[in-house]
Parts: sequence; C-alpha cells; structure tokens
Amino acid sequence: MSKLFDFSPDYIVKPGETIVEMLEELSMTQKELAARMDITEKTVVDLIKGASPITQKYAKSLEAILGLPYTFWINLQRDYDDAIFLRNRKQELIDQVDIAKSFPKETLKKMNLLPKGRISEMELVEKLLSIFKVQNLNQVITLYEMEFDCKIADRYPVDEYAIVTWMRLGELEAIKDYDYQELPSFDGSRLILKLDSLKALNLETNPELFLNELKQLCKGLGIIFVVVPEIKGSRISGMARWLKVGKRKIPMIQLSLRGKKHDMFWFTFFHELGHIYLHKNETYLDLESGEQTSLKEQEADEFSRDTLISKEDYEDCVQELSETNYSPDKVGKMAQKLEIHPGILVGRLQKDEHIGWNRLNYLKTTYKWEFEN
Repeated sequence: MSKLFDFSPDYIVKPGETIVEMLEELSMTQKELAARMDITEKTVVDLIKGASPITQKYAKSLEAILGLPYTFWINLQRDYDDAIFLRNRKQELIDQVDIAKSFPKETLKKMNLLPKGRISEMELVEKLLSIFKVQNLNQVITLYEMEFDCKIADRYPVDEYAIVTWMRLGELEAIKDYDYQELPSFDGSRLILKLDSLKALNLETNPELFLNELKQLCKGLGIIFVVVPEIKGSRISGMARWLKVGKRKIPMIQLSLRGKKHDMFWFTFFHELGHIYLHKNETYLDLESGEQTSLKEQEADEFSRDTLISKEDYEDCVQELSETNYSPDKVGKMAQKLEIHPGILVGRLQKDEHIGWNRLNYLKTTYKWEFEN
C-alpha cells in the first residue's frame, strides 16, 4: 500500500510561527524586521501567516537577521509546502472514491492490475489513476469520449466505466505486445491482397493455433490486433480505432469474444477490419444490441459478409441448399467448397432467416478461453 498518507497531522505548522518565536526571543517587532529586510510590513505579515513563501532571498535575509541558517528556512518552507500539498491531495483522492467504485474492480484484479486481496478506498483511487495515467478520475470518461465526439452513454446503452476500462486494457495489451516503431504504415491496397490469407484462418477452430498467426498477419499490415475478454456491463463485441502514437495514427482491432462462438468471432473481426479499411481515423464500438442502423455500420457488415462469402457464391449456395432443405450433409459440403467453417455458413443462414436459430447449431464451435480457468 502507498505510504503517501501514512502520517497526516491535523495541524500544519507555518514557517511564520518560527519567525514569530525568533522575534519574541530577540525582542524585535515586525515593523523592525520589515525595515531590516527592506520589505513592507505587510510582506512580513504575509510571511508569518503563510500567505507568502520564504524565498531564497528572504531565507538569506532571515539568516542574517534572526541567526538561523539559510538551509533551515528553505527546508522549513519546503516541508510546509509538502504538508499542504499532501493534505490537499488526500482530499482530492477522498473526493474521487465514489467514482473509483464505478470501475470494474474485480476484472482489474483478474488482470493483475489491482491487488488480489482487500484494498483500501484510497489505494483503489491511486491504482486507478496509475492505470489510466490521469490526474483525476473525472478525466477518464472525458478522455475516451474525445474519440467519439459525443458522450458514450448518449450513443451506447452500456456501462461507460466498463467500456473505458475495456478500451484501456486493450491499450495495455498493445503496449505489451507491439513495438510501434516496427509496425509498417497501414495500406488499404495491401490489405485487400491479404484478405484471402486472413480468411483462410477461419478453418482452424483452436484459438491457440490461429490467434498468433492472425496477430502476425495484422502486424504485417500495420494493424494492432488484441483480444480482451468482455467486461460485464459493456455488451461489446469489438472495436475499431486509430491509436495516436507520436505523430502517427495506428489502426487497432480489439475483440471481446462475446458469445465465444467461432462464427461470431470471424464476422466481428472482418466487421472491424471493414471499419479500418472504409472509415479511416474513426472509432467504432460494436455492441450485441440488435440490428445496425448507421450507414457505416451497414458498410462494415457488408464488408465482413462479402469477405467470408462473396455475394455471388452466397446466392448460388442458398439456391442449391434450399432444394435440399438445408440438410446437414449438404451444408457441410457447401462450406468445404466455399473454404469456410460450416458454423460460419450456418450462422449466415440463420441470420438471413433461411433456417431457424435452433437448426444445425451443432455445426458451430464454441471456444473455451484460457483466462476463464
């Protein structure tokens, strides 16, 4: 625990009290001291009350007149200033306790960003300030809302503290996993050439095998890719944003694994990739909250759908499968022909209401993630 506030006296001694004691000992008036220091009597009063600090100049004068060394007066003023600062800072932290309680403390403990055991309210505030790199927790929401040009709670029906914490965890993962200087500049034309390589990874259903390769492919395209588990209340599936690093802006995709379904993972990944490709320098949070309504969200949906299964292939697929009442065997063979996992095809057919949500779900894959253990 921080030792910053272990000693917190109720009364702080002003340097001026020592001046008064010395004047009494020397039988000297404040008026005489002012004359000897070549300052106004009001300035002496301000020094005694603590309204004016003992500067280096005043410290040298007091050394000559009152007999105590220059360093004594300098240290006295420094100690007084420190005590005032710590008292005021303590009150600032106390004022932030209620806000600190709004952050997802248990999630931060699981991520080893907070101590596992009991933590005092003051320590919680200090730890959160360090995690988010701010002077005051009131700045956190505002800081992230700058990316959206609106209040998060106005645009998204979510717990805004869960959202900004999830975003910050993504930044910390990026700092840990990437050397920004080594990342090439993003080039949309290079991305289009790599789409088939990215799509091919969908056939592997073991995250331990495909996540690292996906990260490396993204890295080669100048894109940061991180996975951060969903935080309760965030309702978020993914995000596309551009991190400002010095004079650069680096595209970043962050997924939450909401739902833990293989088909949802890949649709969300290509949806966020669509935002990066189509909507440069903009930030998008994508929630599991029903139909997308904005034009740009629809464009990202279309990018994802057409990357996984082209329009032409999908139309032919639906026509052929409908003649067999979407038999499992035919769906599996069609997925193999399209070079996609059958669960992705099933999810698409369900979404477009060609089959019910209760059909063929056994063809889908559900993940079990390491950090859930």
